[in-house]
This record gives sequence, C-alpha cells and structure tokens, in this order.
Amino acid sequence: MRPRHKSVIAEEIALALAFALLLLGIGATNFAPQQSYRYWLWLTVLIALAGTFIGFLHARHSHHDMRAILGLLAAQLLHWMAVIIAIICIYLLLGAGRLNYENTGLVMALVLGLGTFLDGLSRVGWRFALLGGLIMLTSIVAAFLEAYVWPLLLLTGLLWLATFTWERRRARLNSKN
Repeated sequence: MRPRHKSVIAEEIALALAFALLLLGIGATNFAPQQSYRYWLWLTVLIALAGTFIGFLHARHSHHDMRAILGLLAAQLLHWMAVIIAIICIYLLLGAGRLNYENTGLVMALVLGLGTFLDGLSRVGWRFALLGGLIMLTSIVAAFLEAYVWPLLLLTGLLWLATFTWERRRARLNSKN
C-alpha cells in the first residue's frame, strides 16, 4: 500500500469517527443537556485538531515551505477559536433562557458543521467540507425526524463508499499516467 493511499484511509477513518461522535453529541444533549457542554467543546477541539493535522499533511505533501505551513496553522487556529467562541455563546444563550435544551444540540451541530465546512473549503480539502455539510444536514434532519440516526448512517455509508471508490479510481488513473 502506497503512503498517500494510507493517509487517505486514515483520513476517511478520522472523518467517520468525527461524524459518529457528532451523532453521539446530539443524543447526549437531548438526554443529559447540562453535562453536554464539555462534550461539545471537546468535540470541537477534536475536529479542529483533525482538520489542522489533515491540512498540515496536505500542505507538506504539496511541498509548501514552512512559512506557508505556519500561515495555514495560524489561520486554522483563528478559525477554530471563533467556532469555540460561538459554541460558548450558544451556551450563554441557553443559560439566559433564549434557547431550550432540545434545540441546543441542533444549533451546536449547525455551528460545528459550518466551521468544518468552511475549514474544508478554504484549507483542509473536499472531504472535510463534505463532513461539514453532512454535519449541517444532520442537524436539519434531526429537527424533523425522531429516528434520524438510521437514515443518516445509511447516507453516510453511501457517501463513504462513493468517496472511497472515487479515490481508488483516481489513484489508479494517476498511477497509469
């Protein structure tokens, strides 16, 4: 197995794990809302670290110089600090009585999805943007469906299969050239 192919598989596993943790976070907010605050902060930090690491690998693989890599890391740090501040503000709104516990998890997922999507578009790559879109879609689907996990797991599995197949096909075409 080639090193680039291994990193693609590792990236796919990390993104699937992040999505599974997101589904757990929405459920945790519904069942134990007071305790979910720390979970959402840690999940945001985890996704931020994953995005920063993947962005670093892409920049290194693209042979960027160290100054460009440090600029990428600084931009990601500012981006994710803004997402964390937005999550803290959501909890301030909850504490002020402007949000209820049932909606807080959905709003958290929407903010986290937007942060992930924008980071994917601007720095990390299309897989990360796809994850962000899937996170945002999850918050919308969860608002309308009580049993949202199974349809989303099916959709996620299909998306994972499509991206994995696409990458394998692209790798084969690149190796022929």
